[in-house]
Amino acid sequence: REAEELLSAARQDAEEVRAAAASAMAATRDRTASVLAHQEQEHAERRKAAEAELAAEDAASETRFAAL
Repeated sequence: REAEELLSAARQDAEEVRAAAASAMAATRDRTASVLAHQEQEHAERRKAAEAELAAEDAASETRFAAL
């Protein structure tokens, strides 16, 4: 009987640990997705800024070339 109680308690503990681990994993996945989305947004903004800078440089080069 004591062994059954110990086994039952161990199973209960294991279930609690599994539930806590699943919760922690879900939170980690959520944070990772958030970080990746933020990084993707920053990358898109940097790319847009770089493309605008290149377009401005191209326009300036064309203006200088036309003045020659």
